[in-house]
Amino acid sequence: LTFHTRITMTATVEDLRADLEDLRKARQVAERQRTRVVLDTAIGQVTKQLEKATAPPPPPPSAPEEAAAASATASAPTVPEPAIVPVPRGASFIPISKFAWDSGEYNTPWVCVYITLEGVGAVKESVECSFSKDGFDLRVTGLGGKNYRLLKDNLEKDIVAGESKCIVKKDRITLKLRKVKGDYSYETWTNLTAKKGKTEKKAKGADPMGGIMDMMKDMYEDGDDSMRKIIEESMRKARSGEGSSPSVPDLGGGMADMMSGLGGGI
Repeated sequence: LTFHTRITMTATVEDLRADLEDLRKARQVAERQRTRVVLDTAIGQVTKQLEKATAPPPPPPSAPEEAAAASATASAPTVPEPAIVPVPRGASFIPISKFAWDSGEYNTPWVCVYITLEGVGAVKESVECSFSKDGFDLRVTGLGGKNYRLLKDNLEKDIVAGESKCIVKKDRITLKLRKVKGDYSYETWTNLTAKKGKTEKKAKGADPMGGIMDMMKDMYEDGDDSMRKIIEESMRKARSGEGSSPSVPDLGGGMADMMSGLGGGI
């Protein structure tokens, strides 16, 4: 299953409305939870694009406002990117292999990771977690004479390290990873860590619509028969030219274009 078509941001208002209608129809018949999350994300993004496309342009800033903005940008201090602190030499840690995580509902700001460690609240001062933009390193020292560690350095999406949190209770640690807010909504996570390596993930991030393409790929691979039929029917229409107006130029922004990217791999 391969993708070859990329969506551009030049879709007409009519294209966006047609895309939104197709997505909502697919959402009504979707049965799997993961498929619904993917479609909700796409619906949210297309809705925001439509609102942006139909909104009146803002008034141009006055000369004093432009000068004030330029001055504020020039004087703003540079905040260094947080990094995961290396473990001291000689320290021995037991890897934490059992934990749970929750990506949250659509457009929620947090991904939560739950770690159960009996009695961890008694050594709260010895619990520390460092966050970076694509990982975290949780370390617990001196719990029952043992040290524990949970390290993830290739998260599926980037996080806001400075706003992420580590909360320690009696028998549980909760890591709250702050999602990055995109142009239209908070990013949707389908896995805690990326299936691809860091280099591949960085290349994918260069394409602002690459995430939607990957989500649509996952939706086809993991969807039920009903969802696959919807995608295949959309592809068939895209190849035959059905559902597109001959008077509207091909701008690469329609739902049919996105689905036709699946055509070579099914």
